[in-house]
Amino acid sequence: MGFRSHVYGLPKVNLDDILDRKLRRFMGDGAAYNYLAMSEAIRDSGLLAEEVSHERTGLIMGSGGPSTRNLIQAADAAREKGPRKIGPFMVPRTMSSTNSATLATPFQIKGVNYSISSACSTSAHCIGNAAELVQWGKQDIVFAGGGEELHWSMSVLFDAMPALSSRYNDKPCMASRAF
Repeated sequence: MGFRSHVYGLPKVNLDDILDRKLRRFMGDGAAYNYLAMSEAIRDSGLLAEEVSHERTGLIMGSGGPSTRNLIQAADAAREKGPRKIGPFMVPRTMSSTNSATLATPFQIKGVNYSISSACSTSAHCIGNAAELVQWGKQDIVFAGGGEELHWSMSVLFDAMPALSSRYNDKPCMASRAF
C-alpha cells in the first residue's frame, strides 16, 4: 500500500476459531483480544464467578478509536447494497466504548462499567482510574486496560503523520523508541 513503515507484528491468533460466534459478532478484533485477556486474568486470579459478577466488581476498558475495519465494511455495504444490509452488530463493533460494552455482558459485570478514550494514554488512564476507585472504596475489584485493532485503515493515518518508525525497516527490533 506504500506505507513508509514496514515494521509490524500481527498476532497469530484466529479469533473466529477461539470465540463463540454468538459472542464474536458483537466485537471488533480489539474487543475480542480484550475478551481473551480478561478470561485469562479471571482464570489466573482464581476469582469465583460470584466475585466477578458482583456489585463491587467493575470494568473500565477503553480504546483510542473504534474498529476502523468494521467502519469501512459498513460504509462499503451501505454504498453497494444499501443501509439495511449493514446489520445491527456493526453498532457495538464500531462504538468507541466497544471494549467495555462487549465485555460487561458476557462476564456479567454489575459494578461500574465505562470506557475512557484518551489517545495513546487510554489504557494507562483506565488502569489509573480503576486504581482510584479501589483506593476510594467504591469498588473492590476492577478489570481495567484497553485494546486497539490492527488494521491498515488506522495504521495508514499514523504512517501519514509520520508516527510509525521507518528508520528501522531493515532492523524491526530497533524500531520501538520513546516519544
